[in-house]
Order: sequence, then structure tokens, then C-alpha cells
Amino acid sequence: MSGAQPLFLSTFLRAADLTGLRVVQDSRLGEGLTEQTDDFARHGGVRFGMQVWMGDDTVIWRLVDIRWLFKDPRGAAAFHREQVRVNSEGAPPVVGAPIVGKACMVFGGASPTPFAPDMIMTAYNYVFLVGPVLVKLFAAQSFDLPPSILTPEHLAPLAARAQVLIEGAFP
Repeated sequence: MSGAQPLFLSTFLRAADLTGLRVVQDSRLGEGLTEQTDDFARHGGVRFGMQVWMGDDTVIWRLVDIRWLFKDPRGAAAFHREQVRVNSEGAPPVVGAPIVGKACMVFGGASPTPFAPDMIMTAYNYVFLVGPVLVKLFAAQSFDLPPSILTPEHLAPLAARAQVLIEGAFP
């Protein structure tokens, strides 16, 4: 996949897509990241990376935009099937969430935080395929808001935008 790096970088959401959020970590080229399994390489993984965005008192307070690029869509799909449990982060599936891309799965809702069980965190994971790319968008709402303000409908347009960006880079 010659020339994959600039195309890969172009698949990530941009500031214009994320009103009120700013980049706090840019690891789109995998800097400082280690892939969680050997399965990535086994399935023809080419690149992986992520960007973390934060807002102040916006509904989406934290957004983590993650991509895994594979040599072909089959490798991406196989990796997706094997990593669903990891990518759900233990959250339950959300029934009726807007679907984006292929093999779309949405997990999340309001639940106690692992670090402070008396605090409720509302968060969602959108995980889906677009050609040779597996996408995971994690969004959490601000703790300053009452639980359950954030819904999958807040995240779906961002997932759809990611799909458009990926289709433009890897038609």
C-alpha cells in the first residue's frame, strides 16, 4: 500500500467536524501506541492510530477517533470480528442506534465509572468498517451534565463523516 500514510491521515475527523473540541493527543501514526494483539499483523494490518479530542462543557466532552488500516477489506473484517469484545470495552450493545458503514456495532450507555462507582459516565463506542479500514469512535459526555444527555444520535453524524473521509481516501 504505497502512499498509505497521507491517505490514512486524511481519514481522521478534523476540527471543522468537531465544534467545541480540541486535539489533546495526536497519535494518528501510532506514535507511542502498541497494538493490542498479533492479530493486527496476521490480518494484514498496515497502520493504526488515534486522535483524542476534548471539550469543556459540550455534550461530547471526550472523543477518541481510532483507525486500523488493512491491506484489504477481508483482513479488516476478520480483525473486527476478533476484536469486538475488546472494542466494546465491556459496554452493552445499543439496540436501534443509527448504523454507519458495514458491520456497525454500537456499545454504551450510562454506567458507574470504574474509578468512582458513585459517578455515572455516559459513553458510546461506534465500531464499523469502511473498506479496508476499521473505525472506532469513543465519545463520553461531560460529568457536569446530567447522565444520559449524550446519545448515539450525537455520535452518528461524526461516524458518517468518518465514513465519507475514508471512502474518499480508499474508494
